[in-house]
Amino acid sequence: MDKIKQELWIGTSSAGLFRFKVKPTLQLLESRTSGNSKLRSDKIQSIYVTKTTGQLVVGTDDGLFLQKGSKSSATGKYFNVEAITSFGSTIWILSDNDILELDRKGKLFALDLDDRMI
Repeated sequence: MDKIKQELWIGTSSAGLFRFKVKPTLQLLESRTSGNSKLRSDKIQSIYVTKTTGQLVVGTDDGLFLQKGSKSSATGKYFNVEAITSFGSTIWILSDNDILELDRKGKLFALDLDDRMI
């Protein structure tokens, strides 16, 4: 839920991503798929909207889709996103084999973890 814009994002396992306006009544604003957007896959695994900027971060089974304002991009091809969260101003992504940090410019950095710690 994007509380700034009063919008709800819903992801599906095979039909992509949907954006709804929630007030005054629920209204479908748009649908996005790998065919009509930069989504790499229609299998949405996780959705995260930052509280301060409203940046949308969508995890799929084939990487990330990012949107900030009217700009969107895809990044991190060929990895399965399991979860997205934040701590402070840092966005963290859990994928199949890595924990990644997403910087403010949309660049991903893998944490260098000692295998004995996992």
